[in-house]
Amino acid sequence: MNIGCSLDLKGYYNGIIDDVRLYNRALSEQEIHAIIQEPVEPGFVPGGWDIIIVVSGKSHMRFQTEEIGNLQGHGAPCPYRGFLYEGKMKRLFLWVGLCFILTAAPAHSFAAAAERKMLVEIEIKTLADIFNLKQTGVDIVTERTRPPIHAIVTDKQREELKGSGWASHVEIEDLDRYFKEKINVDGNLGSYHTYTEMVEELQRVAAAYPNITRLVDIGDSWEKTQGIAGRDIWALKISDNPEMEERREPDVLIVGCHHARELITVEIPLAIIQTLTENYAVDSRIKFLVDHREIWIVPMLNPDGHVYVEEVDSWWRKNRNTNGSSNASHQGVDLNRNYSFQWGYDNVGSSPYPQSETYRGLSPFSEPES
Repeated sequence: MNIGCSLDLKGYYNGIIDDVRLYNRALSEQEIHAIIQEPVEPGFVPGGWDIIIVVSGKSHMRFQTEEIGNLQGHGAPCPYRGFLYEGKMKRLFLWVGLCFILTAAPAHSFAAAAERKMLVEIEIKTLADIFNLKQTGVDIVTERTRPPIHAIVTDKQREELKGSGWASHVEIEDLDRYFKEKINVDGNLGSYHTYTEMVEELQRVAAAYPNITRLVDIGDSWEKTQGIAGRDIWALKISDNPEMEERREPDVLIVGCHHARELITVEIPLAIIQTLTENYAVDSRIKFLVDHREIWIVPMLNPDGHVYVEEVDSWWRKNRNTNGSSNASHQGVDLNRNYSFQWGYDNVGSSPYPQSETYRGLSPFSEPES
């Protein structure tokens, strides 16, 4: 397997760039700007000398490496066509969060939970507009760097956008009503798994495939730590020796449901579990993956929030930490902003304020779920 040079760009495409690394050295600012072209969609890129990289986990960019000559990465000459595998360019984007909704809410985004929220398409004319839009505090739900760009806004936010020169049109007028029509908050999610159904499914799989699975309680939810509820966080290990720690085998971790309202993020890990277990005995590729890896799957990291979606508010996103407040709009921590890596890096990708949908918590790993 021949892995070529990989570029890791930190910062934003509009020039706020910390550094770009080619494994063993940082590129200069002049080299960076010499190779940046317009952003492209993630995925496979046909031909050329293109390298697709992720910028701050959000934007995707194309780099023309012939502009900077024969750079060295682990002694291997560049340019390469992205990641090389047997001479063919491939790029795999594995989103651990699985199908998450991208949000970018700075400190000044304090829309109250009771305000009507709508889905709008915002007119984008230049690439710089996307960066500027993030600074307004609206909840951007489009994981792309090209129009159309969709966002969730309140009436007040839409008026503020209009006053700042942003044109938009409404696609869903009342998301609260829309969600309630689609999802009944009566403890029954239809084809989607509730927390109880998810636990039962994991127990069923562990009982049916004891030779390749092990079900593990890896921790408590916030409400359990407070004596409010009794929900555990469950992980299923899938491996040929599930009771052993095989240090020579690589570990794979797949986590679903950081954000409570993203119901599909529970279903994808469960579907992966089904594929690996049911096909282990009949598919040599699946057997090889399971036999040569230790695969850990956590379908629901945020059980309290998920149950709150099931029974109370289908629009809830964060965990159920009250943050010491009785005001619902001040409660909850965004678990996907609570990890230690670059925690609090800025107030764009996360917020220091509990009112925000992207509130990062008091400190890294402050929440029992993360």
